[in-house]
Amino acid sequence: MKKLKTITVIAFTLIATSTYGLTENMNHISLENESTSREFATTDSIKQNDKSDKQKQRSNAINNLESTKKQSAEVGAGVFSGGGLNIYFTSWRQIKPWFSFGMGVGLRHYFSQELNMVPIFVDLRANLSTKKVSPFLSCKAGYSLGGRFFLNPKIGLSIKISNKNALNIGVGYEMQQIGTSYYGRSTDNSIGANIGFQF
Repeated sequence: MKKLKTITVIAFTLIATSTYGLTENMNHISLENESTSREFATTDSIKQNDKSDKQKQRSNAINNLESTKKQSAEVGAGVFSGGGLNIYFTSWRQIKPWFSFGMGVGLRHYFSQELNMVPIFVDLRANLSTKKVSPFLSCKAGYSLGGRFFLNPKIGLSIKISNKNALNIGVGYEMQQIGTSYYGRSTDNSIGANIGFQF
């Protein structure tokens, strides 16, 4: 009987010990599974954030690309030495944030000769800053109806009134060939100043 009791106690102890160890192992496995699932959840969250950042970067790149294709126009008037005035209309296409290509048409009147000409020109313009008050360089070149070759390089200031509108003030050299025949042709060289509204 004593041996049987001893064997029973030993067997019970072994069973209890093995059950406790199995329970600990199961708890450890459960904790490892929870940790792994949390790591997967964190990884998925990081991937989603990365995708969101990439989408924002692509959207910003598209917006920047669209901004470089903005169109604008200007209506202006000016005077030039020698007694004359001009009015003009120019339409630009923004190629780069600092550079625009445009085309335009104008009307030049010479008081001393009672002469009117209609210049048709291209206009290259470079902005030297992106601030509210920005210096710029531009050059108009073309052909005048009633005359011949026309050239007007100038320097000026662009003053932003709003996001889309600006006031442009410029001064520069103006060269206009006058006359349609070789013997009757002359060249008018003058200094001109103008003001324009950009929209």
